[in-house]
Amino acid sequence: MSSFGVQQFTAQTLHLERVLLAGDAAQVVSPIGGQGMNLGWIGAEKAFLAIQSALKNPEMRETHFEGYTQAHKKIVHQAAKRAEMNMHLGRKKTSNSFYKIVLKVALKTRLGYLLANIFTMRGLGKWWI
Repeated sequence: MSSFGVQQFTAQTLHLERVLLAGDAAQVVSPIGGQGMNLGWIGAEKAFLAIQSALKNPEMRETHFEGYTQAHKKIVHQAAKRAEMNMHLGRKKTSNSFYKIVLKVALKTRLGYLLANIFTMRGLGKWWI
């Protein structure tokens, strides 16, 4: 048996000169829900867009790469907060009868749709500066 601890790390900057970081090189988040993998895909897409913009407008490369860093850090922060909530939902100490009833009722309302979107990390890739 071993205990499981949630870790969260984000690189201070995701770019240096012509090098961009994405995926596990850029951040570490809880593995719940596969968001580390999803963040890797989102980061790769956003890095591609930043590189594409920099190639079209080379004198603005630093601005495009800094925009990538800032936007992706927001996405990572949001994913980490969602992962924290998801981990809380799965802990035994939060699984008492009252909690289960409240969650069951909430899932039958429009709030259930919102919770499902949060749990599945929907909408994270829409952030871009």
